[in-house]
Amino acid sequence: MAQIDNESTTLSRHVSALEVALHEYALSPREGLSHLQVSLAAFQTITQSVINHSVFHEQLTVCLNAVDALLVSGAIYSKEHQLILLEVTDALLQFAIGFQFDEERASQLVALLSMDRSCWRALNSITQNLSTPNYLTYEGSWVGGGSYHEGVEFYLKQLSVLGDVAFHLDSIQMSKLAGRFSLTSAQSLAWLRRRFPMFRWELVADTNDESLRELFELIYLLFFQSNEMGKPSRHRLLDSMEHQVKSLFYRAFVALLPADSSDEIADHKRLVPFLPDSLLPAFERSLTAFPIRDGGRFYVALQDRKQKTLAGFDYLTCLGRDILPCFLYVIQTDFGPFAFDQAECFGSYSVSADDFQPLEQEWFFSPEPDISAKLMLELPLSSLNNGLIPIVPLLEGVKDVLVVQQGGKYFALPYLALTEVEAFCSLARTKNEGVKNTWLSLSNGSILEPWLEFCLPSAQYFVSPVKNKSTTFSKNGYYLAEVDGVSFVIEASLIAELLPYQCSCHYLYTGRGGIHYHQFITYEGQSFFQILPLASDGNGSQNYKTVEKSKFSAVLEWMGESVILHLTSCDWSDSLPQAECLKEFDVAKEIASHEGGMGYFTSWRGKSVLLNNENYLSFVRAIWPPASLA
Repeated sequence: MAQIDNESTTLSRHVSALEVALHEYALSPREGLSHLQVSLAAFQTITQSVINHSVFHEQLTVCLNAVDALLVSGAIYSKEHQLILLEVTDALLQFAIGFQFDEERASQLVALLSMDRSCWRALNSITQNLSTPNYLTYEGSWVGGGSYHEGVEFYLKQLSVLGDVAFHLDSIQMSKLAGRFSLTSAQSLAWLRRRFPMFRWELVADTNDESLRELFELIYLLFFQSNEMGKPSRHRLLDSMEHQVKSLFYRAFVALLPADSSDEIADHKRLVPFLPDSLLPAFERSLTAFPIRDGGRFYVALQDRKQKTLAGFDYLTCLGRDILPCFLYVIQTDFGPFAFDQAECFGSYSVSADDFQPLEQEWFFSPEPDISAKLMLELPLSSLNNGLIPIVPLLEGVKDVLVVQQGGKYFALPYLALTEVEAFCSLARTKNEGVKNTWLSLSNGSILEPWLEFCLPSAQYFVSPVKNKSTTFSKNGYYLAEVDGVSFVIEASLIAELLPYQCSCHYLYTGRGGIHYHQFITYEGQSFFQILPLASDGNGSQNYKTVEKSKFSAVLEWMGESVILHLTSCDWSDSLPQAECLKEFDVAKEIASHEGGMGYFTSWRGKSVLLNNENYLSFVRAIWPPASLA
């Protein structure tokens, strides 16, 4: 009995030590993890002689390895890691206490150590997914009273356990010190602001960061698709660039949101682009935040937890352009080839008709008990196949599905073949129906990633103007161009690029009560969807023969709106021609009378149209009306 009492006392001390260390982890991550490491090692030593159970000792070793890995990777505070460690240490302690009294009791508690429990699977993933820490420099502005010893030295000691720290004195006024603590640490800006609210923390941005970001945006795709470099050299260069880009311009999604919002964040480990000091404001607890890539940019999306459709989310803000390639699953379907980021795919499965359950005239597939994926027998997008509309496959013919997640919802996509492809996401110059992203392969081939439901949020696109790379001087005069029988007089300042003819890709979109022809062009890592001549005329017939006569492609840009014109002829004049030109575009009237922009454009044939800075936006709205007006 005395032995049991002594062991109980010893275990009680370890319980207390582990609880203190885990509490300290939230206040001083490195010290907390170091004390947790020591306490677990002591706990391991004391239990080796009194607990004869292999699973217990294996899981205790797994826990120690995870703590070691967290220390090596920078000892970054994570609420998720803290909760995982609390749960697994509690399981170990419960088993140890039960074992010292009765082995039968211990056999009942062994389920606490099972890898079927989510906490152990999550702990195991910690050691697999940790990476080299990113050290950033922060400045915390501070005004405090009292002596240097009572204020500055106190905080220097607290901050020194987080990284390299220094204090810069700015002024002394009315016996108060004012200055800045400069800290280089792997901790997040959100954690620093929560842990030390007495300082006004800011991320110190390198003045060259923005120009460096632009440089990477320009050259990454160039080297990614280079055929002139040898593969080993190209891979080494891309690996080096990727490491720098991730270090400078990417962060885990959770690090960009307020620390007290972690319970409302989904996909929180996803690496996303960020701008210095881009901590986002708090949002309602009824909403869930998650990152989503749309048109080559990452957005913060907010979704009502009770909302079950894709229409139930909206964009809070844009985080920036995604400039890193990633690995995709490309599936061949009855509607054509489509691409999906592997990070957004749950898995591929061989299925039969018996694997699907009906619900409200739809079919669902459940790869796991808590996941229900809607079967997409028909897709909103389809490739053109000799102008024929694809035939929707039958349920009995579905043999394989890829489960994809979009906007917090799962979809099961039937496929005929599946391949893995590394690709670069192009930057969409404008939003387009049905297309989520356009991916560029190593050979510069374009693969579409579709939205999988028709009702989607309207994104506020953060489009920077296309810069004219061919000239650095101001452009004067007018371009006189012919586009499918329409004579355009274009103010030269609208022309961002004048290129040899660029071939368009075509596809079908099913939505808004019908089937619509669309086209797009990819050029230098960007995708353009507003193109003249249109993919079809006002009667719905495909309009390819006219396009084949084109000799040039002109990129027009103004106020974030990009348009490509396929020109059959082009000339320049230093002055505005005297001929009468159409200058005004009554958007609402023409949409109503010509069934949208397609009929409107064909009604101009044989006429001259003037485009300048004053009427360009109304011209764009008339030809490509917003979905709410079309």
